Amino acid sequence: MKVSILVVLYSCEIYRSKTIQTLISSGVEGGRLVVWNNGPRVLKEWDVTALKSSGFDDVVVIETIDNIALSKIYNDFMVRWSADRYVFLDHDSTLNTGYLEEIFCDAPINIGVPLIEVLGEVRSPTIKGGFREGPYFDRDQFVAIGSGLILGAKAVRLLEDRFTKVFDERFYL
Repeated sequence: MKVSILVVLYSCEIYRSKTIQTLISSGVEGGRLVVWNNGPRVLKEWDVTALKSSGFDDVVVIETIDNIALSKIYNDFMVRWSADRYVFLDHDSTLNTGYLEEIFCDAPINIGVPLIEVLGEVRSPTIKGGFREGPYFDRDQFVAIGSGLILGAKAVRLLEDRFTKVFDERFYL
């Protein structure tokens, strides 16, 4: 299972990112990690030794300090690195063990969305304005926070076949 994880930084150094800290301490085994600095300043520190030694097969740092639309970053990420599963993360997420296990599990995942808690209450995803725990089905129309989204290669292909690009670049996200 080839997993590619994207962490988009904004106004944050690599090792100050809550998401990066969680990934390092999690004992992740395998996968590619792409750290994308989206600005507004260049990174002061580029050393990714701790990330490489934490268990990732490959670590890549990209720097575009123009605050590019997330939709463009996400699409570019999927074009550059072929994977069975893509994971999209912001720099300020705390990832729990269950979520990390799902990322690297062998079970097929077409689309996965994390449960987002705010002050101990699950706020995302929602269906018709209220939270409902999955699994979700093809006919379900739900709204979820983008950070933590997991897309399987099959879902990516289906979306590209229908819309050319997975994320609509007319939107900044």
